[in-house]
Amino acid sequence: MPETRGTYPAIIWGHGGFALGPSDIKDVLPFVYAGYAVMLPSWRGENGNPGNFEMCFGEVNDAISALKYLQSLPEIDANEIYAGGHSSGATIVLLMAEMTKGLKKVAACGAYPNMRTGAYEGAPFTPTDIYETELRSPAEHVRDLTCPVLLIYGDGDTHYIEQAEEMKKSAKKIGKQVTMQTIPGKDHFTSLTPAVQSMTEFFKAQ
Repeated sequence: MPETRGTYPAIIWGHGGFALGPSDIKDVLPFVYAGYAVMLPSWRGENGNPGNFEMCFGEVNDAISALKYLQSLPEIDANEIYAGGHSSGATIVLLMAEMTKGLKKVAACGAYPNMRTGAYEGAPFTPTDIYETELRSPAEHVRDLTCPVLLIYGDGDTHYIEQAEEMKKSAKKIGKQVTMQTIPGKDHFTSLTPAVQSMTEFFKAQ
């Protein structure tokens, strides 16, 4: 929570990797300093939680539950709830924006737009199963987006960037707002710090 009193805009943060750690808290502190309350959920099957790891599937339902919880808090402005994330967490918050209303904007750093070309390492399903990968691919469901989206990548993330360009084109054709930013000289991991600054500017812009 910010140190000021009153009601706060809030951000649900989808952490990268497959467990929530201390570095994830450090990553989101700039949002708190900018005046946002930040919620960092750990998903099913990680950090000692019950349930099974599903990789960008059941975890989306966990993110929606986090949104509902934030909406219930008196200190949170329910009209000013955003979502951001990095890597697998970025993919989760994109899918969340396609499954529920209540988010004002979503910003994703290093998301995997279309797993039909593969999947994250350690997938708990067959990566060549088109049904399984389509369910987990935000680019396949842009028609269902419920808010504006910003996609951010280090310019070394070429595989994802190509997919993001296609997602942006598909969104434009049907009147959905998807923009993209690439950060020069950065890769999948080093892009996160400058991406947080871009996300803050995106969230604050009218």
